[in-house]
Amino acid sequence: MCALIDKSIAVAEVALSGDYSELELVVFGVLNVLPTVRMFVAYRPPNYDQNASHYVNLLLNCVDKYSCNSRSSVINSG
Repeated sequence: MCALIDKSIAVAEVALSGDYSELELVVFGVLNVLPTVRMFVAYRPPNYDQNASHYVNLLLNCVDKYSCNSRSSVINSG
C-alpha cells in the first residue's frame, strides 16, 4: 500500500502497532492544514467470508485507536 503525496504537503507517517500488521494500510497526518487531518489509506481484499469480517473489524479497531478528537480523519479505500 502506498500514498502519493505532493512535495508541497507536509505529512508525518503514523507508526502502527504490530497488532495491525495484517492490514494493508498507510496512516499519516497532513500537517500544513488547520485543523490537521489524519489520513487512512486502506485496501480490503475482495472476499466476503469469515476472514473478511475479521479484516474489517480489525481495520475499524485500528481507525478507532488512531483517530483523534482534535483532528479530522479521512478514510480512503481502494
